[in-house]
Formats: sequence, structure tokens, C-alpha cells
Amino acid sequence: MKSFISRPIYVFTFALILITLIASRNRIGDIAGGALSTVPASGVDLLRKYTESWHTVGQGSSASASPWIFMFGFASLITLGNLKLFFSLLFLLAVPLVFVVTYKYARRFTNNRVIALSGAGLYALSPALLNSLHVGTFGTLVIAIVAPLYCGTLLNRSITDLNWPRVFFLGLCDTVIFFFSPLLFLTVSIVTGK
Repeated sequence: MKSFISRPIYVFTFALILITLIASRNRIGDIAGGALSTVPASGVDLLRKYTESWHTVGQGSSASASPWIFMFGFASLITLGNLKLFFSLLFLLAVPLVFVVTYKYARRFTNNRVIALSGAGLYALSPALLNSLHVGTFGTLVIAIVAPLYCGTLLNRSITDLNWPRVFFLGLCDTVIFFFSPLLFLTVSIVTGK
């Protein structure tokens, strides 16, 4: 217990888990409301919805489904296809995960733990992130998790220093950003000069 308290990252992460439990208490169990529609019974149903040629939106549409449907259907394999559990875990662990990831990358740029903890805490408790918990916009949550990883990888190395695993990781981050926000992807592409 003493080593737990002596490491501030553990204390802050535990505090953020408690804050997230309070802030997202309505997102535990059957998730609906806000920006969310009802969750299908399993990840297989979500994958089936992605591959269908006709989507029952409004009067029906033959337009292709959003790519994030496939991503969440595939990612629900972590919870053995239980989408309710997957989305509950996403909403409950998003803020602590954002904090830990941001802290990890902030430590690359500063040796001062207080600055790294403060920056990570401010980012994890930003109004946009907490509002996305309340409203149910999971795209904002996913992009908030991916953004520090992406920026940390880009800022830490020059473009000529990138090896194939880093290029693959940046491409994967680009794909996730494009799935949830094509406009943000376009902005990032223009700013980074890709």
C-alpha cells in the first residue's frame, strides 16, 4: 500500500477511475441515449450490420455503413462479442486510459513529474472528454485515446528516423482517426504534410 501511495500515477489513475464511475454511471449496462442508438446483442450482429447491402435507416438506404461499425464489432472480440460490456468498459476506462497514455508521452518531453501529471490530468479531465462521456459520443473518446499516441510518435522522431513499425503504427492511427472523424483526418494530413 505504501508503494501504491508513493507513486502519484497510481493515485491519480485510481482517482480518475472513481471520477469516471461517478460521471458515467448512466453508461453502465444497457447503453442507449445521447448520441448512441441501441446496442445490438453481439459483436457478430454489428459485423453483420456492416456487411449488409441494405441498411434500415429511415426508409432504407443502400449507402455503405460507417467503418467504425466494423472496428467496434471486431474490437468486441475482447469481451467475447458482448457489446454491452465492451461499450461499458470503453466509457469507464476511457478517461483513466487517456490519462495514463498522455502521462507516458508527456514524460518523454519533461523530467518533471508534476508537469507531466498536470498536463495528463488536464487533458483527461478536459470538458470535451467529460462531455463525451455524458452525451455518449464514443468517437471523441477513441480519438482522445489515439491523439497522444499519434502526436507522441510524430513529435518524438523526425520523419527520416521512422522505421517500419512506427510507420505502421502511424498508419493505424490515421485509419482510426479517419473512421471517426474524416475532417480531423484531413486537417492532420494537411498540417503534417502527408
